[in-house]
Amino acid sequence: MNKFNLFSNWVLGQGVELSDKTNIYQCMDLAYAYCLFLNIPKKTIQHLYAYEVFTSPNDITNEYFQILPNTPDLVPQEGDLGIFNKVSTNIAGHICVCTGEGDTKTFKSLDQNWAGVSKVSEVTHTYVNFLGVLRPKPQLLVITDQTILPIIDSNGNNMEVQAVRSQLADNEKRISNLLTEKDSLTFTTTSLNARISELEYLMDNQLPNFADGVIMAIHDVLYSKGFWFTKYSKIKQLLPK
Repeated sequence: MNKFNLFSNWVLGQGVELSDKTNIYQCMDLAYAYCLFLNIPKKTIQHLYAYEVFTSPNDITNEYFQILPNTPDLVPQEGDLGIFNKVSTNIAGHICVCTGEGDTKTFKSLDQNWAGVSKVSEVTHTYVNFLGVLRPKPQLLVITDQTILPIIDSNGNNMEVQAVRSQLADNEKRISNLLTEKDSLTFTTTSLNARISELEYLMDNQLPNFADGVIMAIHDVLYSKGFWFTKYSKIKQLLPK
């Protein structure tokens, strides 16, 4: 699985929040998450409005991205940041993460806060009001232990790669312990079932015969000749301890 698919699997259907908890699940939050996933500083695209990512790039933007304007032949590639211009009904514009599917008429992308859908979904766009793309430079697509992922921990914070690795290791250990416990319980259950079967066999087959034999022996002692204290001693020896 490549990096883009890994990111896509993490965010689809989720609400991504990285900038302002008073104004959650904006399109810029998804773009920030993708940059951090690629180990690209957030400030490379940090602006008040989404369209400014394309119209107001700075030196650090050019350091990490190729800036490609929309042309009749442009088809966004997998992992491009696609940017739409502001319109009268949307003064912020829009930014999305392109999937690489599309042609010169439409393209697909991962979007948050598009058409009233707050969580990340896959959308098919036309090129109306499309400014162009920011294409991450290939040599910078590196994940380190400190890369922040769009995975939320129990405190509501985004987790670094090393924290996810640690959590996975803990989960693997817990699963191993549970499997060992399961095997132990299975062995114990099997042993108990075997012992129960053994006791049932004794009760059904051997114990009745043993009891009948003891009763017959006691009967013979009682009706034999001899003193009572001698008979009592013999009967006591016949009885199970």
